[in-house]
Amino acid sequence: MRPLITALVCCALAAPAALPAVRKVPQQYATISAAVAAANNGDVIKIGKGRYQESVVTTKSLIFQGSKGAIWDGFFSASHHDQLHATANNVKVKGIEFQNGGTPVTIAGANVSVTDCALKAPANGVSVDGANAVVSRNLFSGIRVSSFTIEIHGPDAVVDKNQVIDGYAASIDVDAESAGSATVTNNRMDTNQYNARIGVSNAAAPLIKKNKVLNTYVTGAVIDVDNCDDADVSGNTLRNINYYVYQGIYVSGERARITKNTLEMLYCYSGSMACIEVAGGAAVVTRNKVRSSGAGEDYDTWGIYVDGSAAVIEKNLVEDLGGGGAFTYGIDVDGNDAEVAKNTVRNIQDEYATGISLTGDRVKALKNKVSNVMYYPLLEVSGTDFTIEDNILTDGAYGSNGIDVIGSATAAGAAVIRNNKVSNVAGYGMYLRTDDVIVRGNALKHIADKGFDLSGNENVLKDNTVSGSLDDAFYITGTSNSLSSCSVKNSNRDGFDIAGNLNWLNKCKATDCVAEGLDNGDGTNTTATNCTLKGSRIDYAGDGGVVNDTGTTYQTGGPGVAPEID
Repeated sequence: MRPLITALVCCALAAPAALPAVRKVPQQYATISAAVAAANNGDVIKIGKGRYQESVVTTKSLIFQGSKGAIWDGFFSASHHDQLHATANNVKVKGIEFQNGGTPVTIAGANVSVTDCALKAPANGVSVDGANAVVSRNLFSGIRVSSFTIEIHGPDAVVDKNQVIDGYAASIDVDAESAGSATVTNNRMDTNQYNARIGVSNAAAPLIKKNKVLNTYVTGAVIDVDNCDDADVSGNTLRNINYYVYQGIYVSGERARITKNTLEMLYCYSGSMACIEVAGGAAVVTRNKVRSSGAGEDYDTWGIYVDGSAAVIEKNLVEDLGGGGAFTYGIDVDGNDAEVAKNTVRNIQDEYATGISLTGDRVKALKNKVSNVMYYPLLEVSGTDFTIEDNILTDGAYGSNGIDVIGSATAAGAAVIRNNKVSNVAGYGMYLRTDDVIVRGNALKHIADKGFDLSGNENVLKDNTVSGSLDDAFYITGTSNSLSSCSVKNSNRDGFDIAGNLNWLNKCKATDCVAEGLDNGDGTNTTATNCTLKGSRIDYAGDGGVVNDTGTTYQTGGPGVAPEID
């Protein structure tokens, strides 16, 4: 029994912990300052209905709780003052209406919170320096100057469900100081005159989700996530924002996820602009909607721009961009191993406009739909070992090529252009400066220049079709290319124009061409076996460069023959 008796004696001797006191203003104390002076750490300063014009500085851990009708006014003695400046951990500010003043709430300490407050017509907003800060469910209106609206320095901050409206300027800035994460969610910034933006920096796996920034001017990025790996930027809405908007969403760091955001009507008066821009590897940019945006005159515009390897750009809608008189890109990726799939890109308008541009090795462009591009390619790729497959490309204005490729394969079958559909383009259907690439099953229709323009070597073209082209359907200037089962209808020039050495055609077909079905006038050592060349102005015309035409049928022309009408 001795251990039990000893325990009971110790419990009896232990002093009971003091409970936090509730200090009531004005019932017990005429002013907030007087209540604070009397308080101990952990006490509650209960502020009743009334207007309190004072500035409080404290080093105590206190809870400031406002009642309905409690107004803490920072304008007195003919000037604006800061209302609360606390240097302590565990400070809580709840349910108070702050009016006027400089910076209503400044706290240096960890585990602090500012919740359910209204801050009306101050110069700035809330500033916190410390870990685990929470700033939530507050209303900021009529901010007069605003170096910041919410400013937090410290890891693991939560900024949630705040409204910032009807002010001169507005900003949410969180610097995690490379010691933790940050969460900025469900905030609304609407109808602020200048610089409404969200900035998060130096955080691990920050969450920036379901925020709305509307109807404002901005200089820089609207959502700026800097030096943050594993950032999740999702479900945000940016609309009707102009001035010097250099980026709508900008993320620097590895493994960023940018998903389901809506960006509409973003403009940059002077300078280039990217609606979504990522600098870092392994980014995932998916299901975003980017609309009706552009840079100013003589500057460039990007819908989505990623600089980094192993990016996945998928199921985005990018439309109605450009118009500034420079370069506009729907989607532009600079990095190896990118996969760009199932995106819809349309109405890309500018002096020089490109639907999708990929630069890097082993990139994949799969099942994208690109339409209505004013000038330059609907889809362009530069690199080795690429896959361009199942894309639908239509409606390119003067100078727009359907698919424009510079590159090669480092091993057999490593680079393919397969099963794409290109129609109604005023440039080349496919402009290929490639070596050792498989080009198979592509269908080109209504091309107002050459169908295929191929200047590379040892490519394999199989089962490709061209229906209706202003110029040659297949124009081959490279060496040792193989064309099999390719067909042409209704070319307004030649079906196959061979101008290189040692090229081979097998089972190819050209019908109803206005010029030659096969023009080999500049080609040498060409083989054309088992081909069908009929119904053209001249089915075959050449200078003897075809060395083998076994099984080929034609009605006019032939090896060594120069018909009069040629």
